[in-house]
Order: sequence, then C-alpha cells, then structure tokens
Amino acid sequence: MPDMEEAVAFMETIDEVGPNQLTKCPEWTAHELVAHIAAGADEILRNVSAFNAGGAEAVPATRDLEEREAPFHQMGFAELCSAVGDNHAKMMAAINQAMALDPAAVTPWVGRQMPIAAFVTHARSEYALHRWDLVGDDETSARLLGQPDLTAHAVQALGAALVSRGAMAGADGDIRLTSPGQPDVAVTGAGVAFANDASGVGKAPAIEADVAARLLLLWGRNPDQPGRVQATNGAAQLQTMRQLLAGY
Repeated sequence: MPDMEEAVAFMETIDEVGPNQLTKCPEWTAHELVAHIAAGADEILRNVSAFNAGGAEAVPATRDLEEREAPFHQMGFAELCSAVGDNHAKMMAAINQAMALDPAAVTPWVGRQMPIAAFVTHARSEYALHRWDLVGDDETSARLLGQPDLTAHAVQALGAALVSRGAMAGADGDIRLTSPGQPDVAVTGAGVAFANDASGVGKAPAIEADVAARLLLLWGRNPDQPGRVQATNGAAQLQTMRQLLAGY
C-alpha cells in the first residue's frame, strides 16, 4: 500500500479513468501519463538501489524520458496501473533503506547532486500534479497542490528547469507570483526563486493566486477556475508569465 496521500489519490484516480482519456498534458493520453509516472518511480528505484549497493560511484547516468518510458508504453493499461503501485512500493523501500543509513545521503541525478530525501517530495509533487492533469480542479487537488512544501520543492529543486522551455524560445521578463501568507516567487528568464527584499519584491508587478493555483502556474498549467488567478497589470503580464512558464 502506498505510504503517501498523493500516491493513494493518484492510484484511486487511475482506477476510474480509461487509457485513451485526454489529459491536461496536451500530448498525453491517460495511458501515456501513467507510463510517465511508472517510469519515473522505476528510474528513482534504479538510481537509489545502485546507490545502496555501491555508493554514488555506482549510480548509472539518468536515462532520458523516452528511454525510461518505452517499456511502459507497451503495457496494457491494467498492467501499467499495477506497475505504478509496484514501482512505488519498491522505490520507497529503497529510499527508506538509504535514509536509514544516512538521512543526508546525496546521489547523482540528471547532471546534478540530489538529496535522496528530496525524491520523496518530488514523487509527491508528480502524483499530485498528474492527478490534476487527469481530473482538474477538485477538493483533493486543492488540498494536495496547496501544500507549501510542494511549491518549495518546485522552486528550490527545479528552479531554472521550470523556465528552460520558455528561455529556449526567447522568453524574458520579471514577474512575481504571490499567494496569501506565503513567500513571493520571483520568475525571470534566468530561473525561479523565492523573492526577498534584496531581490526587488514589489518592483515587478504581481500575479496573485492561491497556493495550489500558483503551483499549477509554476508547472506551466492554469487552474480550471480562472478567478483563482489575478493579474494586476492585465493581459501583457499574463502573456509574459505564460511565455516564461511554458511547461517543464
């Protein structure tokens, strides 16, 4: 049984959808989205298992999405949904083994050093986000995506990756994403970071959203209910945001 609420919610959702259902990822059906989740857990398992066996030097290079997802695309949907649960359980067992030995363990991952503990938050983010891709705005999505530590993970662990597609297309600008009671997020062509007084909070026009909606914006998505996002400088500001946050 999965040990995180986000995984439970995702697996309950995929039991209720068909493989050919469209999703909010424009190029993915439900089958392709679930293959992405199954492959992601499998790749983390591959990495952390190698780390547990031989340390950082034994960890293989992270495979790209196409390579790691290929075998899962070939599965029937029922088999694929079962693989999600199996891969999740194995992934968490490997992570727990690593953390029991060294809670601060760090492993190579996609060309950088990744704290193994951060894989847990990354998996929670993937389950919550891609569940929203299947069902959109509902109470469960609002609760799961509204957890501030998922925003912190997106900002601190992904950073420049969130604007990489936009930057490659020539996007530039400076906006602030604000949420009540939370630190502002500064978004520029160079990356994403929590804003502070030194970074010029208040100098860039703010786009205001609830915490869950703001996380969707960071991932290049838009909530179903447009009233959850307020742009103080109107259409031009929204266009800049969409160009910068074009999807990860």
